[in-house]
Amino acid sequence: MSFRSDCENCEHGDTYTSGRGFLVDAGLTLNEKFDGGAEVFTAVSGDDLNHYGTTYTLAVGQFRPWRGHGFLLRGGFGMVFFRGDFAIDGQSAEVSSRGLGVSYGAGWIIGRERRGVIRAVRAQYVATLGDVALPRAAPRTP
Repeated sequence: MSFRSDCENCEHGDTYTSGRGFLVDAGLTLNEKFDGGAEVFTAVSGDDLNHYGTTYTLAVGQFRPWRGHGFLLRGGFGMVFFRGDFAIDGQSAEVSSRGLGVSYGAGWIIGRERRGVIRAVRAQYVATLGDVALPRAAPRTP
């Protein structure tokens, strides 16, 4: 997993970092080609100075276009919660925000007709946080 962030005032401005995540989802088969459910995805990342995490809470659906094959398309929509610890002018600033979250992807499902299945999916998660307001640093005294 990787994160991309952009910060005009941070010591590391535009940066890519990698991290780890945890996904829990549950759902029901609605018909032969469509499943619906809910998903919670939490991911954390950072570098030496900046640490941040997101939690997505999404309603998800997956569509299987062919009955005899395991190929699937999936998408989700819901809320994302963001928290971060940033280094600004040598000081640490903690922020939190929330916004809309979406996900989309494709994959393959094995054992579709059984109670438990194995599913391999490649997905992209996007957070629409906009500008995250950072606290202003205290003015420096000479």
